[in-house]
Amino acid sequence: YYDDFDWGEWQSVRPVAPTLVEGYVLGDRATITLSGPTPKEFTTQWTYQLEQVDGRWLIARERWRVGP
Repeated sequence: YYDDFDWGEWQSVRPVAPTLVEGYVLGDRATITLSGPTPKEFTTQWTYQLEQVDGRWLIARERWRVGP
């Protein structure tokens, strides 16, 4: 499934050393927002919506924005 996926490009738009902006949990769902500089040297913010399935937190959705 991921054999031809460009992991370098995937990593290049995510924070290298993210800081937690906010996060909360409500039962088996959680949301976390991270921010920080990317390897391409721009600031980005990622928000992940998570769901707990069989004791593991899985990403259900993600969204991002560029800038502080």
